[in-house]
Amino acid sequence: MKFLHTSDWHLGQVFFDRTRTEEHQRFLNWLIDTLRDHQVSLFLHAGDIFDHPNPSHESLRLFFTFLHRMATETPVERSVWIAGNHDSAALLQAFAPILTALNATLVSTPEDENIFVESDDLLIAAVPFLRERDIVQSSAGLSVEERERRIIEAIEQFYQHIATTAAQRKSPGQKVIAMGHLFVRAAKTAGSERIVHIGNLGSVPSAIFPDTFDYVALGHIHRYQHVAGATEIVYSGAPIPLSFDEVAVPHGVIFGNWQNSNTVEIEFLTVPQFRLLKVLRGTVDQLLEAVEALPNDLELSPWISCLVEAPAVGIDVIETLRNAAADRNAEILQIQSVTDRPGEHIDRFPQLDLIAALQPETMFEKLCEERGIDKKQQKILRKYFHQALQRAQEQSAVAE
Repeated sequence: MKFLHTSDWHLGQVFFDRTRTEEHQRFLNWLIDTLRDHQVSLFLHAGDIFDHPNPSHESLRLFFTFLHRMATETPVERSVWIAGNHDSAALLQAFAPILTALNATLVSTPEDENIFVESDDLLIAAVPFLRERDIVQSSAGLSVEERERRIIEAIEQFYQHIATTAAQRKSPGQKVIAMGHLFVRAAKTAGSERIVHIGNLGSVPSAIFPDTFDYVALGHIHRYQHVAGATEIVYSGAPIPLSFDEVAVPHGVIFGNWQNSNTVEIEFLTVPQFRLLKVLRGTVDQLLEAVEALPNDLELSPWISCLVEAPAVGIDVIETLRNAAADRNAEILQIQSVTDRPGEHIDRFPQLDLIAALQPETMFEKLCEERGIDKKQQKILRKYFHQALQRAQEQSAVAE
Protein backbone atom coordinates (compact mmCIF):
# COMPACT_ATOMS: atom_id res chain seq x y z
CA MET A 1 0.00 0.00 0.00
CA LYS A 2 1.34 3.39 -1.02
CA PHE A 3 0.22 6.59 0.70
CA LEU A 4 1.01 10.30 0.68
CA HIS A 5 0.87 12.44 3.84
CA THR A 6 0.70 16.23 3.72
CA SER A 7 -0.59 19.07 5.90
CA ASP A 8 -0.61 22.81 6.54
CA TRP A 9 -1.41 24.07 3.06
CA HIS A 10 -2.93 27.30 4.40
CA LEU A 11 -4.79 27.99 1.17
CA GLY A 12 -5.69 31.68 1.02
CA GLN A 13 -2.73 32.91 3.03
CA VAL A 14 -2.01 36.61 2.58
CA PHE A 15 1.72 37.30 2.81
CA PHE A 16 2.55 41.00 3.31
CA ASP A 17 -0.67 41.83 1.39
CA ARG A 18 0.29 39.42 -1.40
CA THR A 19 -1.73 36.34 -2.30
CA ARG A 20 -0.10 32.89 -2.46
CA THR A 21 -2.56 31.61 -5.08
CA GLU A 22 0.01 31.22 -7.86
CA GLU A 23 2.34 29.20 -5.61
CA HIS A 24 -0.46 27.04 -4.28
CA GLN A 25 -1.76 26.38 -7.79
CA ARG A 26 1.68 25.24 -8.92
CA PHE A 27 2.05 23.08 -5.82
CA LEU A 28 -1.31 21.38 -6.38
CA ASN A 29 -0.43 20.72 -10.03
CA TRP A 30 2.85 19.16 -8.88
CA LEU A 31 0.99 17.12 -6.29
CA ILE A 32 -1.39 15.65 -8.87
CA ASP A 33 1.61 14.58 -10.95
CA THR A 34 3.30 13.13 -7.85
CA LEU A 35 0.25 11.09 -6.86
CA ARG A 36 0.11 9.68 -10.37
CA ASP A 37 3.85 9.06 -10.76
CA HIS A 38 4.14 7.26 -7.40
CA GLN A 39 0.90 5.30 -7.88
CA VAL A 40 -0.48 6.49 -4.53
CA SER A 41 -3.70 4.81 -3.40
CA LEU A 42 -4.22 6.60 -0.05
CA PHE A 43 -4.04 10.37 0.52
CA LEU A 44 -3.80 11.86 4.04
CA HIS A 45 -4.13 15.55 4.93
CA ALA A 46 -3.37 16.32 8.59
CA GLY A 47 -5.09 19.70 8.93
CA ASP A 48 -4.94 23.42 8.16
CA ILE A 49 -6.31 23.10 4.67
CA PHE A 50 -7.13 26.80 4.74
CA ASP A 51 -5.40 29.75 6.38
CA HIS A 52 -8.62 31.32 7.61
CA PRO A 53 -11.89 29.88 8.96
CA ASN A 54 -13.76 31.87 6.31
CA PRO A 55 -11.74 31.02 3.17
CA SER A 56 -11.93 33.10 0.03
CA HIS A 57 -13.71 31.95 -3.12
CA GLU A 58 -10.31 31.48 -4.75
CA SER A 59 -9.17 29.21 -1.91
CA LEU A 60 -12.33 27.13 -2.25
CA ARG A 61 -11.79 26.88 -6.01
CA LEU A 62 -8.26 25.55 -5.47
CA PHE A 63 -9.50 23.01 -2.93
CA PHE A 64 -12.44 21.61 -4.89
CA THR A 65 -10.56 21.62 -8.19
CA PHE A 66 -7.81 19.57 -6.54
CA LEU A 67 -10.37 17.12 -5.10
CA HIS A 68 -11.95 16.62 -8.52
CA ARG A 69 -8.61 16.17 -10.26
CA MET A 70 -7.41 13.72 -7.60
CA ALA A 71 -10.57 11.64 -8.08
CA THR A 72 -10.42 11.64 -11.88
CA GLU A 73 -6.70 11.88 -12.77
CA THR A 74 -4.85 9.85 -10.13
CA PRO A 75 -4.91 6.27 -8.78
CA VAL A 76 -5.92 7.52 -5.30
CA GLU A 77 -8.74 5.30 -4.04
CA ARG A 78 -9.43 7.12 -0.78
CA SER A 79 -8.44 10.40 0.84
CA VAL A 80 -8.82 11.35 4.51
CA TRP A 81 -8.73 14.95 5.73
CA ILE A 82 -8.86 16.39 9.26
CA ALA A 83 -9.53 19.93 10.43
CA GLY A 84 -6.67 22.01 11.82
CA ASN A 85 -6.77 24.98 14.17
CA HIS A 86 -7.02 27.40 11.21
CA ASP A 87 -9.98 25.54 9.70
CA SER A 88 -13.65 26.12 10.50
CA ALA A 89 -15.15 22.88 11.77
CA ALA A 90 -18.66 24.08 10.83
CA LEU A 91 -17.63 24.92 7.27
CA LEU A 92 -15.80 21.64 6.76
CA GLN A 93 -18.82 19.73 8.08
CA ALA A 94 -20.86 21.36 5.32
CA PHE A 95 -18.34 20.07 2.75
CA ALA A 96 -18.49 16.46 4.00
CA PRO A 97 -21.29 15.18 1.70
CA ILE A 98 -19.49 16.55 -1.36
CA LEU A 99 -16.23 14.88 -0.34
CA THR A 100 -18.00 11.57 0.21
CA ALA A 101 -19.00 11.55 -3.45
CA LEU A 102 -15.29 11.87 -4.30
CA ASN A 103 -14.20 8.94 -2.08
CA ALA A 104 -12.94 11.42 0.51
CA THR A 105 -13.59 11.54 4.25
CA LEU A 106 -13.33 14.81 6.16
CA VAL A 107 -13.33 14.79 9.98
CA SER A 108 -13.80 18.18 11.63
CA THR A 109 -14.91 17.43 15.21
CA PRO A 110 -14.06 14.70 17.75
CA GLU A 111 -17.73 13.66 17.77
CA ASP A 112 -17.66 12.91 14.04
CA GLU A 113 -19.01 9.43 13.28
CA ASN A 114 -16.30 9.04 10.62
CA ILE A 115 -13.40 9.45 13.03
CA PHE A 116 -12.55 5.81 12.20
CA VAL A 117 -12.11 5.11 8.49
CA GLU A 118 -11.86 1.43 7.67
CA SER A 119 -11.18 -0.88 4.73
CA ASP A 120 -10.14 -4.52 4.43
CA ASP A 121 -6.44 -3.79 4.99
CA LEU A 122 -6.54 -0.44 6.80
CA LEU A 123 -7.93 1.29 9.90
CA ILE A 124 -7.45 5.06 10.18
CA ALA A 125 -8.10 7.05 13.37
CA ALA A 126 -8.59 10.59 12.01
CA VAL A 127 -8.43 13.01 14.97
CA PRO A 128 -8.93 16.72 14.17
CA PHE A 129 -7.55 19.63 16.17
CA LEU A 130 -8.96 19.37 19.70
CA ARG A 131 -10.21 22.60 21.27
CA GLU A 132 -10.98 23.11 24.95
CA ARG A 133 -14.72 23.29 24.30
CA ASP A 134 -14.56 19.91 22.54
CA ILE A 135 -12.85 17.92 25.27
CA VAL A 136 -13.29 19.72 28.64
CA GLN A 137 -16.81 19.86 30.05
CA SER A 138 -16.41 22.82 32.38
CA SER A 139 -13.57 25.05 33.56
CA ALA A 140 -15.61 27.42 35.71
CA GLY A 141 -13.89 28.39 38.94
CA LEU A 142 -10.55 26.81 38.04
CA SER A 143 -7.24 28.63 38.01
CA VAL A 144 -5.44 29.15 34.71
CA GLU A 145 -2.84 26.52 35.65
CA GLU A 146 -5.55 23.98 36.50
CA ARG A 147 -7.31 24.65 33.21
CA GLU A 148 -4.07 24.13 31.33
CA ARG A 149 -3.44 20.85 33.14
CA ARG A 150 -6.96 19.62 32.42
CA ILE A 151 -6.64 20.40 28.70
CA ILE A 152 -3.40 18.43 28.41
CA GLU A 153 -4.92 15.52 30.32
CA ALA A 154 -8.04 15.61 28.15
CA ILE A 155 -5.97 15.48 24.95
CA GLU A 156 -3.94 12.56 26.28
CA GLN A 157 -7.08 10.72 27.42
CA PHE A 158 -8.74 11.27 24.05
CA TYR A 159 -5.83 9.73 22.16
CA GLN A 160 -5.61 6.89 24.69
CA HIS A 161 -9.29 6.15 24.06
CA ILE A 162 -8.69 6.25 20.30
CA ALA A 163 -5.72 3.86 20.61
CA THR A 164 -7.71 1.44 22.80
CA THR A 165 -10.65 1.48 20.41
CA ALA A 166 -8.36 0.98 17.41
CA ALA A 167 -6.71 -2.02 19.08
CA GLN A 168 -10.15 -3.55 19.72
CA ARG A 169 -11.42 -2.89 16.19
CA LYS A 170 -8.28 -3.93 14.32
CA SER A 171 -8.62 -7.06 12.22
CA PRO A 172 -5.72 -9.42 11.46
CA GLY A 173 -3.60 -8.00 8.67
CA GLN A 174 -4.91 -4.45 9.00
CA LYS A 175 -2.49 -1.52 9.26
CA VAL A 176 -3.50 1.19 11.74
CA ILE A 177 -2.83 4.86 11.00
CA ALA A 178 -3.47 7.73 13.41
CA MET A 179 -3.88 11.31 12.23
CA GLY A 180 -3.62 14.39 14.42
CA HIS A 181 -3.20 18.15 14.36
CA LEU A 182 -1.40 19.07 17.56
CA PHE A 183 1.93 20.01 19.13
CA VAL A 184 4.05 17.11 20.42
CA ARG A 185 6.68 18.21 22.96
CA ALA A 186 9.68 16.81 21.13
CA ALA A 187 8.79 18.65 17.91
CA LYS A 188 10.77 21.63 16.57
CA THR A 189 8.78 24.52 15.14
CA ALA A 190 9.55 26.21 11.83
CA GLY A 191 8.57 29.80 12.56
CA SER A 192 5.04 30.82 11.56
CA GLU A 193 2.84 28.29 13.36
CA ARG A 194 0.01 30.11 15.08
CA ILE A 195 0.67 30.57 18.80
CA VAL A 196 -1.79 28.11 20.25
CA HIS A 197 -0.71 27.45 23.79
CA ILE A 198 0.92 28.88 26.90
CA GLY A 199 3.66 27.05 28.75
CA ASN A 200 3.10 23.37 27.98
CA LEU A 201 -0.61 23.76 27.22
CA GLY A 202 -1.65 21.35 24.49
CA SER A 203 1.93 20.13 24.22
CA VAL A 204 1.64 16.39 24.66
CA PRO A 205 4.24 13.63 24.95
CA SER A 206 4.91 11.34 22.00
CA ALA A 207 4.02 8.43 24.31
CA ILE A 208 0.31 9.09 23.57
CA PHE A 209 0.94 7.24 20.29
CA PRO A 210 1.40 3.57 21.31
CA ASP A 211 2.60 0.67 19.20
CA THR A 212 -1.01 0.13 18.16
CA PHE A 213 -0.38 2.71 15.44
CA ASP A 214 1.76 1.60 12.51
CA TYR A 215 2.05 5.19 11.30
CA VAL A 216 1.13 8.58 12.82
CA ALA A 217 0.46 11.38 10.29
CA LEU A 218 0.78 14.73 12.06
CA GLY A 219 0.07 18.32 11.12
CA HIS A 220 0.41 21.78 12.75
CA ILE A 221 4.21 22.06 12.84
CA HIS A 222 5.54 23.42 9.55
CA ARG A 223 8.89 21.63 9.76
CA TYR A 224 9.27 18.09 8.41
CA GLN A 225 10.49 15.78 11.18
CA HIS A 226 10.26 12.39 12.82
CA VAL A 227 9.15 13.01 16.41
CA ALA A 228 11.59 11.83 19.07
CA GLY A 229 13.47 9.89 16.40
CA ALA A 230 10.50 7.58 15.76
CA THR A 231 10.30 6.46 12.13
CA GLU A 232 6.54 6.12 12.23
CA ILE A 233 5.56 9.41 14.00
CA VAL A 234 5.96 12.13 11.38
CA TYR A 235 5.18 15.78 10.76
CA SER A 236 5.05 16.33 7.00
CA GLY A 237 5.58 20.08 7.40
CA ALA A 238 4.17 22.79 5.14
CA PRO A 239 4.65 22.40 1.37
CA ILE A 240 5.68 26.03 0.89
CA PRO A 241 7.37 28.50 3.26
CA LEU A 242 4.68 30.46 5.08
CA SER A 243 7.00 33.10 6.52
CA PHE A 244 10.54 34.35 5.99
CA ASP A 245 11.47 32.39 9.12
CA GLU A 246 10.69 29.18 7.22
CA VAL A 247 12.90 29.88 4.20
CA ALA A 248 15.70 27.57 5.41
CA VAL A 249 13.32 24.73 6.35
CA PRO A 250 12.83 21.88 3.81
CA HIS A 251 9.35 21.79 2.32
CA GLY A 252 7.69 18.71 0.90
CA VAL A 253 5.32 15.78 1.42
CA ILE A 254 5.71 12.27 2.82
CA PHE A 255 5.53 9.22 0.56
CA GLY A 256 4.99 6.00 2.48
CA ASN A 257 4.92 2.39 1.39
CA TRP A 258 4.19 -0.93 3.04
CA GLN A 259 5.64 -3.50 0.71
CA ASN A 260 5.39 -7.02 2.14
CA SER A 261 6.71 -5.69 5.43
CA ASN A 262 5.44 -4.71 8.84
CA THR A 263 7.64 -1.59 8.73
CA VAL A 264 6.60 1.39 6.67
CA GLU A 265 9.19 2.81 4.29
CA ILE A 266 9.20 6.62 4.42
CA GLU A 267 10.51 9.03 1.78
CA PHE A 268 10.45 12.82 1.96
CA LEU A 269 9.57 14.29 -1.43
CA THR A 270 10.82 17.87 -1.79
CA VAL A 271 8.36 20.31 -3.33
CA PRO A 272 9.98 22.50 -6.01
CA GLN A 273 10.51 26.13 -5.03
CA PHE A 274 7.95 27.94 -7.15
CA ARG A 275 8.79 31.38 -5.80
CA LEU A 276 12.11 32.49 -4.38
CA LEU A 277 11.77 33.80 -0.82
CA LYS A 278 15.04 35.12 0.49
CA VAL A 279 16.34 36.87 3.60
CA LEU A 280 19.27 39.23 3.00
CA ARG A 281 21.33 40.78 5.78
CA GLY A 282 24.15 43.32 5.74
CA THR A 283 25.02 46.96 5.31
CA VAL A 284 23.18 49.01 2.71
CA ASP A 285 26.01 48.51 0.21
CA GLN A 286 26.10 44.75 0.86
CA LEU A 287 22.35 44.51 0.46
CA LEU A 288 22.43 46.44 -2.81
CA GLU A 289 25.08 44.07 -4.11
CA ALA A 290 23.03 41.03 -3.05
CA VAL A 291 19.84 42.43 -4.61
CA GLU A 292 21.61 43.17 -7.89
CA ALA A 293 22.80 39.54 -7.96
CA LEU A 294 19.25 38.16 -7.81
CA PRO A 295 18.09 36.17 -10.86
CA ASN A 296 15.67 38.10 -13.05
CA ASP A 297 14.38 35.30 -15.26
CA LEU A 298 12.05 33.52 -12.81
CA GLU A 299 8.37 32.91 -13.58
CA LEU A 300 7.28 34.38 -10.26
CA SER A 301 8.99 37.48 -8.91
CA PRO A 302 11.20 36.83 -5.85
CA TRP A 303 10.05 38.16 -2.48
CA ILE A 304 12.80 39.56 -0.29
CA SER A 305 13.31 40.47 3.37
CA CYS A 306 16.16 42.92 4.00
CA LEU A 307 17.80 43.17 7.43
CA VAL A 308 19.80 46.39 7.41
CA GLU A 309 22.73 46.49 9.84
CA ALA A 310 22.14 50.05 10.99
CA PRO A 311 20.46 51.79 13.96
CA ALA A 312 17.69 53.07 11.68
CA VAL A 313 16.53 52.84 8.09
CA GLY A 314 15.65 56.05 6.27
CA ILE A 315 13.14 56.56 3.47
CA ASP A 316 15.99 57.08 0.99
CA VAL A 317 17.49 53.68 1.83
CA ILE A 318 14.09 51.99 1.47
CA GLU A 319 13.53 53.58 -1.94
CA THR A 320 17.03 52.70 -3.13
CA LEU A 321 16.66 49.05 -2.15
CA ARG A 322 13.18 48.72 -3.63
CA ASN A 323 14.21 50.33 -6.93
CA ALA A 324 17.19 47.99 -7.18
CA ALA A 325 14.90 45.02 -6.54
CA ALA A 326 12.40 46.19 -9.16
CA ASP A 327 15.22 46.21 -11.74
CA ARG A 328 15.63 42.46 -11.02
CA ASN A 329 11.89 41.79 -11.21
CA ALA A 330 11.86 41.25 -7.43
CA GLU A 331 9.87 42.76 -4.57
CA ILE A 332 11.20 43.71 -1.15
CA LEU A 333 8.35 42.99 1.24
CA GLN A 334 10.18 43.66 4.51
CA ILE A 335 12.93 46.07 5.50
CA GLN A 336 14.05 46.41 9.10
CA SER A 337 17.10 47.58 10.97
CA VAL A 338 19.16 45.21 13.14
CA THR A 339 21.99 46.14 15.45
CA ASP A 340 22.74 42.78 17.04
CA ARG A 341 24.84 39.93 15.73
CA PRO A 342 23.13 37.43 13.41
CA GLY A 343 20.85 35.13 15.38
CA GLU A 344 20.74 37.19 18.56
CA HIS A 345 17.41 38.83 17.74
CA ILE A 346 15.78 35.41 17.77
CA ASP A 347 16.95 34.69 21.30
CA ARG A 348 15.33 37.83 22.69
CA PHE A 349 11.87 36.40 22.46
CA PRO A 350 10.63 34.27 25.36
CA GLN A 351 9.43 30.75 24.76
CA LEU A 352 5.84 31.02 23.56
CA ASP A 353 3.51 28.05 23.38
CA LEU A 354 -0.04 27.02 22.78
CA ILE A 355 -3.36 29.72 23.02
CA ALA A 356 -5.92 28.62 20.50
CA ALA A 357 -6.88 25.63 22.63
CA LEU A 358 -7.80 28.02 25.46
CA GLN A 359 -11.17 29.67 25.95
CA PRO A 360 -11.09 33.52 25.75
CA GLU A 361 -11.98 33.76 29.46
CA THR A 362 -8.86 31.76 30.31
CA MET A 363 -6.70 34.08 28.23
CA PHE A 364 -8.22 37.13 29.93
CA GLU A 365 -7.39 35.76 33.38
CA LYS A 366 -3.88 34.78 32.32
CA LEU A 367 -3.17 38.27 30.98
CA CYS A 368 -4.53 39.92 34.14
CA GLU A 369 -2.24 37.74 36.28
CA GLU A 370 0.80 38.54 34.14
CA ARG A 371 0.06 42.30 34.27
CA GLY A 372 -0.52 42.28 38.02
CA ILE A 373 -4.07 43.63 37.74
CA ASP A 374 -5.89 43.44 41.08
CA LYS A 375 -9.32 41.85 41.56
CA LYS A 376 -11.18 45.17 41.69
CA GLN A 377 -9.74 46.32 38.38
CA GLN A 378 -10.32 42.88 36.88
CA LYS A 379 -14.02 43.13 37.71
CA ILE A 380 -14.29 46.42 35.80
CA LEU A 381 -12.25 45.17 32.85
CA ARG A 382 -14.18 41.91 32.68
CA LYS A 383 -17.39 43.80 31.86
CA TYR A 384 -15.79 45.45 28.81
CA PHE A 385 -14.01 42.23 27.88
CA HIS A 386 -17.29 40.32 27.73
CA GLN A 387 -18.88 43.07 25.61
CA ALA A 388 -15.97 42.92 23.14
CA LEU A 389 -16.02 39.12 23.13
CA GLN A 390 -19.76 39.05 22.40
CA ARG A 391 -19.31 41.40 19.42
CA ALA A 392 -16.43 39.28 18.08
CA GLN A 393 -18.46 36.07 18.39
CA GLU A 394 -21.44 37.66 16.64
CA GLN A 395 -19.20 38.83 13.77
CA SER A 396 -17.64 35.37 13.54
CA ALA A 397 -21.06 33.72 13.38
CA VAL A 398 -22.09 36.04 10.55
CA ALA A 399 -18.85 35.30 8.68
CA GLU A 400 -19.36 31.53 8.92
